[in-house]
Amino acid sequence: MNLNPARKIQKVKIENFQSWKEVEIDFDSFNIIEGKSSSGKTAIIRAISMVLQNDWDTSWLRKGESKAKVSLFYDDGTVLIRCRGNENTVALVEQSGKVHKWVKDIATHYPPEVADTIQMDGYNFSSQFDGHFFIGLSPNKRAEALGEFSDLSKIDQLISLNQKNIRQSNSNSKFLNETIDSL
Repeated sequence: MNLNPARKIQKVKIENFQSWKEVEIDFDSFNIIEGKSSSGKTAIIRAISMVLQNDWDTSWLRKGESKAKVSLFYDDGTVLIRCRGNENTVALVEQSGKVHKWVKDIATHYPPEVADTIQMDGYNFSSQFDGHFFIGLSPNKRAEALGEFSDLSKIDQLISLNQKNIRQSNSNSKFLNETIDSL
């Protein structure tokens, strides 16, 4: 397999993933996903993560469906297809149309051919880490996300800052109420 290290993801197709029954999204060099709350933005990021990072949480499967499928189309004609749910497979379709499919031992590690296609060090891939999404994760996924923090003192600093802001807001509220009462 001759792989081009400069290739980019041109399009993603998402099927039966959270709020998405089926959607195709074309990409440029730089992409921002925006929309109203609960419009499926995070589901798109999670779907891409399912392929690129071999990530999965059973809550991501669309309600009433048995299989989620995400396909990444690269600009060189390569397609990477990841299925989860009642089917746990990864398939790589070469430019020539030749299909390689793996079924065993892919839950935690991809075969070298897939890892070479993904080349994660070449991606600048970010997503939101809002509290309500964090709370909605399974206990295992929450523990995994917390384990990614290398400096828990930053969290302590943020908690301290939040508590200070709450005290200041309460003080301001008390002052304003007293001023209103005196008027």
